[in-house]
Amino acid sequence: MDDSSWSVATSLGSYGVSPWDTQVTISNSLGEHPAPLLRKEFTTTKTISFARMYYSAGGYASMTINGALASDHVLTPGFTKYDVQMQYVVLDVASKLTLGLNVIGAELGRSHYGVTQGSVWNWNTAPWHGQPALRIVLSIGYSDGTTERLVTDATWQVIEGPTRLDDVFGGENYD
Repeated sequence: MDDSSWSVATSLGSYGVSPWDTQVTISNSLGEHPAPLLRKEFTTTKTISFARMYYSAGGYASMTINGALASDHVLTPGFTKYDVQMQYVVLDVASKLTLGLNVIGAELGRSHYGVTQGSVWNWNTAPWHGQPALRIVLSIGYSDGTTERLVTDATWQVIEGPTRLDDVFGGENYD
C-alpha cells in the first residue's frame, strides 16, 4: 500500500488530555493470557485409609494426581457470583495416591472470573474479576489413625502453561 499521499498525523495532546483524561485503556483482550499450571510434590510413608481433595477456584480447575486426571469433572467448580459465594468440589482420591512420591497438578482456566473481553454483561468489570486462582485442601487419613493435610501455599510451583488464551467469549489459543 502506498501511503505517500496521506497527510502527516498530528497529536491532539498527551495521554490524559480532555475529554478522555486517564480513563482510556487499550487492552489486548485476545492477546496472551497464559493459563497457570500448578504442581506440588509430596510423600506418603504410611498406608492410606482415605484421601479427599477439596478444591475451589476463581475460574476453572483441571486437576491431576500422579499425571492422571483426578476425575471426569470438566469446567469445575461452577460459575457463581464470586463476591458472594464460592463453589467447591470434593473428590475421593485415595485410589490415585501411592506409597512414596505423589504429585498434584492443576491447570487453571478463566471462566467468567477472569474473562478478558468486554460484553453486554460486563463480566470483565465485575467487582470480583481477577486472574485465575486456586485453593486446595488434600485431607489424608492413614491406617494408624493419624491424619495429614496438604494445602495450597507458597511452596507450590507455578508456571505458564501451553494454553496461551482461554476466554468464554474469545475461545482458546494453544501453543
